[in-house]
Amino acid sequence: MDDYLKDLSDVATRFRILEADAEIKGTINKSWVSDVGDVFYKMSYLISSVRYVEPPTELKGLHSSILKAMDNLQFVIDNYGDAASQTDLAKLDKCLKSLRIARDTIDEARSELSTYE
Repeated sequence: MDDYLKDLSDVATRFRILEADAEIKGTINKSWVSDVGDVFYKMSYLISSVRYVEPPTELKGLHSSILKAMDNLQFVIDNYGDAASQTDLAKLDKCLKSLRIARDTIDEARSELSTYE
């Protein structure tokens, strides 16, 4: 489970780096779009995977928190492309806030999970 959460954290971090890189350089090119697409593909796979897990009773609360993080990541996937193409700064800000909340939740879940090992 910790490996799974690490993968989620890594993919969210990779997206944040790509987003910051585009912001700093002020440019979005085909390579960047391809990289973001790859990150969103991996993120979607991980989101789908966790939704079908039936956790042991003692981890149900933790699993519920992880599902909320997945909802935040799904929001990013569903809204970031339109927000970026329309230069909708408010929606971009919501996407980045959702990403930050998801990463924080995942980090907290990893920390809590370590107490069960």
